[in-house]
Amino acid sequence: MDEETLYELHAHVFGEDRYWGAMPWERVGYMKKYLASVYPISVDDITIVRAN
Repeated sequence: MDEETLYELHAHVFGEDRYWGAMPWERVGYMKKYLASVYPISVDDITIVRAN
């Protein structure tokens, strides 16, 4: 069975390491922009990590 590759987003927020995911690649760009709009971080501060 061919499993879809999923990704998590990682950032250091409020003194803690935070992870969001797992999501398909198509959703990663949207979520980076969304997270940068609701947390005090920039899009460049968010790292993409392979979840599986």
